[in-house]
Amino acid sequence: MIPINPNEKTERSKACRQSLAAPSLGHEIEMADMFRKPSDVQAAARRAVAVNAHAIWFQLGVTDPFTNSIATKVGQIVVMDAYPKGNMPALGRSSMTMAT
Repeated sequence: MIPINPNEKTERSKACRQSLAAPSLGHEIEMADMFRKPSDVQAAARRAVAVNAHAIWFQLGVTDPFTNSIATKVGQIVVMDAYPKGNMPALGRSSMTMAT
């Protein structure tokens, strides 16, 4: 997990990057788990598409059909209105591992 938050210095004891496009990420992004209010999801999805994240996951209560189409047009997986940890069994995973 690499936290991206321009408003914070750390998240879960890890240094936050300023943006998803930060060159210091240094590896592929498997999933961009977005904690954004509904009015911000289109811009967030465009950034995730730009860095070729494999999947984009929006949290509980966040849905937007247009944003879904932005990512699915380029072959990315999009999940909206769901909590990742609670949905891992449905994805064939028993837990979610945080990489350092």
